[in-house]
Amino acid sequence: MDGDERFTSVHQVAVLRYQGAPRDEDPPEDVGYEEAYREGLTMNALNTGTDDHRSVAIPRLEAIIADDESLKPKADLTYYISYDFYNIDNPHFHRFPYYGYNQAVPEKVSTPQLNFISMKLPPFPLLSQPGDIAPDMMCDSSTAKNCTRDYCECTHVLSVPLGDVVELIIIDKGVRYDANHPFHLHGHGFRVVAMERLNSSITEEEVRSLDKAGLIRRKLSGAPLKDTVTVPDGGYTIVRFHANNPGYWLFHCHIEFHVEIGMALVFKVGEHSDFPPVPRGFPQCNSWLPSEEELDVSDTTTSKTTTSTITYSENDEDNAIPNIISITHWWPLLTQTSARISIASVARSDLISVLGAALFLGAVLR
Repeated sequence: MDGDERFTSVHQVAVLRYQGAPRDEDPPEDVGYEEAYREGLTMNALNTGTDDHRSVAIPRLEAIIADDESLKPKADLTYYISYDFYNIDNPHFHRFPYYGYNQAVPEKVSTPQLNFISMKLPPFPLLSQPGDIAPDMMCDSSTAKNCTRDYCECTHVLSVPLGDVVELIIIDKGVRYDANHPFHLHGHGFRVVAMERLNSSITEEEVRSLDKAGLIRRKLSGAPLKDTVTVPDGGYTIVRFHANNPGYWLFHCHIEFHVEIGMALVFKVGEHSDFPPVPRGFPQCNSWLPSEEELDVSDTTTSKTTTSTITYSENDEDNAIPNIISITHWWPLLTQTSARISIASVARSDLISVLGAALFLGAVLR
């Protein structure tokens, strides 16, 4: 990231010593960024575009592989993906009305989102368990409502017909921080056809207007092929990919914390009929949290165990001796029933202790 001194002062130092060079000639003093920095042309610098001649932006490079379908004059499908850090009551960090974003002073956590949506990862693979996909589980910017005002979270999926050439116009609005986000696409390589920084901050509407007026130059011959690319703060990067690999493919910011808190989406390329068949007996995943029915037990029940049995063979021969593993899971069953505390007959001197215990159990149950 290209931010304040908390980021710019972070550096690493390595000493390159050639064979035959003296081994006792280390730098005479500590080496930091300022001492080691050299003026000159830089490669793929942060927050620059092709108009900045102090740096070689990715679109100025020439691919060594031949042009392909993705570089045809007009893409079949275009998605605008804009993002920033938003000052909203994200319940994972700021739960209103207890400690909402505007109630937490001074430390606050802004939420990075793509098209005002945080990605909620499903508890199972979309590819192998399509029957478990609930109708309201997925969304995109056309179905999610009031996301510019309220916090929106879902399994963010954009559909792409198999074989289409897809153009992504990725926009960093640049309002909140002078930051830089590298984006990575699974399942496909993409051609980087444009990259510019327009201002310290921009809007998606500005970029759309520039494109409509024909003011965005695209490199449609020799554009470099990558699977990760940076986006200038207050600017845009445009990539193209040929959607010839059916499946669900994650697209995300490659800063680990950002993707963990939802700065991602999924491209669904093709239909389930285009996907590889699921192998027979393929393991299934889910959240495996106990349901409300399982938790509805009597006051005397304090825990529950379940046993899962896995059978496998050392080889594929018919006479192979199966190996059996039994895994026992245990969890406490804290329910409103079992956690209920009666304070009707408690002496006044013990009231504070009981209330403290009740608050603790309430926090656990929440």
